[in-house]
Amino acid sequence: MFGYTASEVIGEKVNILMPHNYSSQHDQFMTNYLSGKPAKVIGIGREITARRKNGTVFPAELAVSEMRINGKRMFTGVIRDITERKKDEAVKNEFVATVSHELRTPLTSIRGALGLILGKFGDELSEKNKKMLTLALRNSERLTLLINDILDIEKLESGQLTLTFTRVNLDTIVRRSIEDNESYARQHNVDLVLDSQVQEAFVNADSIRLQQVMANLLSNAIKYSRPGEAVTVSLKHLANGYRVEVIDVGTGIPLNTMKKSSSASPSRQFRHPPRRGTGLGLAISKAIVEGHQGTLEFFSELGKGSTFFFTLPSELATGGWQDSTPALKVSGYQILYFGNNEKILSQFRQSFSSTCDVSHADDLSQALLATSKQPFNLLVLEWPVKADEHEVIKLFNKQELPIVLLSHGDKPFPHPERVIAICNQSTCNMSHLKSELRLILKNTFPREVM
Repeated sequence: MFGYTASEVIGEKVNILMPHNYSSQHDQFMTNYLSGKPAKVIGIGREITARRKNGTVFPAELAVSEMRINGKRMFTGVIRDITERKKDEAVKNEFVATVSHELRTPLTSIRGALGLILGKFGDELSEKNKKMLTLALRNSERLTLLINDILDIEKLESGQLTLTFTRVNLDTIVRRSIEDNESYARQHNVDLVLDSQVQEAFVNADSIRLQQVMANLLSNAIKYSRPGEAVTVSLKHLANGYRVEVIDVGTGIPLNTMKKSSSASPSRQFRHPPRRGTGLGLAISKAIVEGHQGTLEFFSELGKGSTFFFTLPSELATGGWQDSTPALKVSGYQILYFGNNEKILSQFRQSFSSTCDVSHADDLSQALLATSKQPFNLLVLEWPVKADEHEVIKLFNKQELPIVLLSHGDKPFPHPERVIAICNQSTCNMSHLKSELRLILKNTFPREVM
């Protein structure tokens, strides 16, 4: 892999396998670790850049374990060349980019044109032509949904499927989802029935993503129901949360499919969703629910129907705050935004979605909970804060986070040595700020160090 013989490397420092600009940093990491500081690699594993004897570099995966033999501290390292994997990922990313840009744009135009013709000139068309255009519109809409699913799966696999949490009423989301799917149910001659046992089911959730989950479960239930039957949606209160069930009286799921999908028995929990259609929608739904600290499960009986259900913790059970992607852990940089400017927060999340996870706290209690749940690389802080300034500064001094100030006044920050950049909100150039943050992250936290 490295082009050395054993005799050339035995007795040498492991730095010989690293790019020159990272070898000195490795020495510092080892010194820090042996003096009791947290490990950067040992027992964790990470992707690195490695160097061959001829000076060429390649991507690799490194796993280091520590052991004691006869009282002596020793380490074992396993290095895997992941060049081919990176090439495959590049091909996949190129494909996803093509799907996103080269298919979505013309498809949007096609859908718009078909909708315009049917809406404006529908009465002037013959029944045959109207039927053909309606079929074309439905198929273009199906293709749009499939493209969206492919893009969501890519975000999921790369850890970029972000969730934005607010306080929402689950009962409202369920009722709205039923209304949105009523026309689809009528097309299949299926009734939608609501059985809600609670009208105030408040949770901390991303309402748009939960509607996506409901749309997927409802469309599947409708699609696989027999004409004339009903799909029942129930909302129940649990000890620490709520449970939503979507029950159909339809074809059910074949036993062999459930066995492949189940992590326990054919009728209970699934590790991978059963294949209904492409199966992408259920995989995404499961990830979204787990991102809300919930579970998505099902049981089914062939020929009699299926019940898909998910549970979510109540707002009290989650403590009123969740980090922006608790179960969909992003492997990139972690930024905490402390402030109330929703426009800037939204722009940050859009701009850094491929490399960063931007979490949000708008008061001290949320910041305390956020920093207790995960480490952060950078703090973006509105100054002055709408909270106890002394406690806020005390918290982030303890965290030793580098700070980027978004100031809106002349009040000086009491610890200027901690501030690595300042931007005045009234004159802030977002493009410049985003470029500066990228440079700060790149220079302060290099990602390719062994």
